[in-house]
Amino acid sequence: MDSATVDLSTLPPNVPSMCIPRVFKNITDARVRRVLEQLNLGDIDRVDMVPKRNDGGDEFQRVFIHFKRWYKNADADKARERLLTGKEIKIVYDDPWFWKISANRSVSGEQRRGPEQRRGPALEFDSPRNQRPPRDHKQRPPRDYLPRERDPRREQQRMQRQQRVQSEKTDTRVQAPSFEPRSPDNSPPRAREPSPCLDVDSPSSTHALQGIDYGDITLPVKKRRVIKKPPASPQEALTQEQTEV
Repeated sequence: MDSATVDLSTLPPNVPSMCIPRVFKNITDARVRRVLEQLNLGDIDRVDMVPKRNDGGDEFQRVFIHFKRWYKNADADKARERLLTGKEIKIVYDDPWFWKISANRSVSGEQRRGPEQRRGPALEFDSPRNQRPPRDHKQRPPRDYLPRERDPRREQQRMQRQQRVQSEKTDTRVQAPSFEPRSPDNSPPRAREPSPCLDVDSPSSTHALQGIDYGDITLPVKKRRVIKKPPASPQEALTQEQTEV
């Protein structure tokens, strides 16, 4: 894009914003603003300072300058045209120190549109374009008109969907166990009759007990209980010997 093809009158007065990719970390926004005001390029809106760090760990800052409007002079127009065509401008702020400045490509929509211009009070009259023709009562739909007629297929699909939901509810319902009454023929089994006990005093029981052989029964021999006493001290042993003598 050639600079001769740039028509500055068709652009918003605050375009473009400027970007200084790298400045020392001791540079302040007040100093940047003071240098640009001395160059008389435009009315500065704000200066944004963004701290950065390179791969080597060195700290620096990236600066974004936003204008309220660019001034109309030779230097401002030339700098503005170079920035809009993708070129850089060089500002020597403290000889031999300088900044290389390019156009800020990441601008917001408000900056592209420019500052909003408020309209003053105005008087408006109804124009033929704003007036709508009165609505004819014949064009109104009847009261019993339905926006969309019922489709038999839609009604059938709705009925099938309701039946499917109802069947799913029936299947998930817990079935209660069924109990049938016991028939008279299926009576519970009766307990067996207890066997009669034998009488000990009866002759049959005595005869049965007499036939039992218990073998030889002997009592165990009684053992003598031995109580072990602790050994006596020498004094007690001497006293016992004197007593025996």
